[in-house]
Parts: sequence; C-alpha cells; structure tokens
Amino acid sequence: MKTVILAFCLISPEAIELQYGLPSGLLRSMQYVESRGGTGEHRVIDVVNDTQKKYLRKISQHLKQPISLFTGSSAGAMGVMQIIPSTFWVYKQDGNGDGHYDPLCDADSYATAAYYVARLIAVHGSLEKALNKYSGGASGYYEKVMAQMAFK
Repeated sequence: MKTVILAFCLISPEAIELQYGLPSGLLRSMQYVESRGGTGEHRVIDVVNDTQKKYLRKISQHLKQPISLFTGSSAGAMGVMQIIPSTFWVYKQDGNGDGHYDPLCDADSYATAAYYVARLIAVHGSLEKALNKYSGGASGYYEKVMAQMAFK
C-alpha cells in the first residue's frame, strides 16, 4: 500500500519552485545538500526529543499510519527535504493535492520546504538568510546549495 501512495507523490520540484516564486533548481540542490537523495533509515520516534515526538504523533494521526513507519535521519529529519516533525507540521503543504500532508511523500516534502523557504525569505529579506535559517544555521549551507545549483 505504501508503494502506491509513494507513486502518487511524484511531482516536479520545478513546478513547485514556480508556484512559490523560488529560483529554478533550488529544491533539488537543497535536496542534494540535505540528503544526497536519501531519506534516512532511522525510526524517527527513536531519535527525536519529546517536543518532536508530539508533532510526529500529530502527523501519524493525520495520516492514520503507525508512528513506527516514519523514518529519517539520525536527527529525525524526514523525507527528501529532511524536515523535522515540528517544522513539517507547522508549514505542511499538500504538494500533490491528495488531501494529506505526508513528510515521506516527495511532493509534500518539496512543497513544504518551498513554502517554508518562501516564508523565510519574506521574513528575513534574502535567500541567503532564509537558507541559513532553514538549515538551522549549518555552516556553509547557503554556499553549498548555490554551488550545487551552479553545478547543475
């Protein structure tokens, strides 16, 4: 059943970038820097703090899926855009129009990241500041994403 859901989740990140007014190639470049295209193999419930568990439970209940199905990085970031549960829940977007918000669905992950970055640009005034906030202040994140965009 999950395979059918994931197949339905396929959507062009370029279309999502256009929808949110982001530079072409930004989402795929962020995805590459975040996860090299992987999504992580850790059970998120096992690696996040209590605050993140609260949001993960909300996501699990919304999707009517067992909480143990949600996998991600060792920090609990999920999906192709590596979004932590609280950020996903607050900024969630339905990228494929199926009525669900699923961090493991590529379309929803891309759309949520795009919406979140667009909001951060509006608040902080630049793509550089937005990406640094998106990454939690990871050193060199903006530069890595821009270098990846130039590489493509």
